[in-house]
Amino acid sequence: MRTPRLACAFSLLVLVPTVAAGCGSSSDDGGGGSAAASSSSSGGGSETVNVGVLPISAVAPVYLGIDKGFFREQGLDVKPQVAQGGAAIVPEVVSQDVAFGYANPGSILLANAKGLPLQIVSEGNQNAEQESSDPETLVAKASTITDPKQLEGQKVAVDTLGGLTELSVRDALRKLGVDDSKVTFVEIGFPDMGTALDSGRVAAAAMNEPFVTQQVRAGGMRELTHPFFAALGPGASISEYFTSAQYARAHPDTVTRFQTAMKRSLAYAQAHPDEVRDIVRTYTKTDPATLQAMKLTSFSPDLNTASIRKIADLMVQYGQLDAQPRDFTTLLGPGA
Repeated sequence: MRTPRLACAFSLLVLVPTVAAGCGSSSDDGGGGSAAASSSSSGGGSETVNVGVLPISAVAPVYLGIDKGFFREQGLDVKPQVAQGGAAIVPEVVSQDVAFGYANPGSILLANAKGLPLQIVSEGNQNAEQESSDPETLVAKASTITDPKQLEGQKVAVDTLGGLTELSVRDALRKLGVDDSKVTFVEIGFPDMGTALDSGRVAAAAMNEPFVTQQVRAGGMRELTHPFFAALGPGASISEYFTSAQYARAHPDTVTRFQTAMKRSLAYAQAHPDEVRDIVRTYTKTDPATLQAMKLTSFSPDLNTASIRKIADLMVQYGQLDAQPRDFTTLLGPGA
């Protein structure tokens, strides 16, 4: 049975106001395409498509795809809509304020279990082959915490309550002998986690790049655990791009073209790490030294469905889901 706290967290998630720029109401044609995607004169008659993203290095393939013209070749004028936390993106996709969104599989599986029909359309990013890959759990420079066991009775920041980050931190801590039921998780956006650590609001924070390297270099923060790697292992899918089932039915051609461009963008990002670092500079406030030092995640055009099933198993184990999805084919869109 799902805990009341997690159920409440998801209730808050679906009620979070949208943050995408220029949000509009859905049309009555079942496609809701006025805000999410529209045929416009922008880009020489291309179709404008809003995509919900986070200000992290893992979404670099979207920006590279725009810069290299991969989306333009598919007749798409992609407009990234930056949210400060993953909790805002699911309701934006459901309301079709954005056509596609970036989120971890935990958030997508939880939304699906709550009756919000979503479809995964593309891989997002994967764990690297080494444990040193992002994200990581950090503690402040002045913190006396040197052992994960000391997190019992403390607060830990995650970007989304009940999402994959919390799940992974819980599993990583439990494997280290920590009673995760004694850890309180607090939802804080990635850009604000450093301040929360320095102020003592939280004892630790699970951050993503470039924030990990920023805080380690500039703030002197220390690495405590590598939760995603510990929980899921190398090559696991830790984010995907998704849409609503309603949008997919109304715009199948747009979905196919988006998938084609994303696969090319992901492959390009994996093959050109220097360009990933360069493009991150254009949408985050990251200094050149941090860009060069930050650890890069892995990008693959191939969706790791086995790891998504493993995440669903863990969610059942930790009470975030009552059961595995009955039919993964409805969750994984054609071409994913």
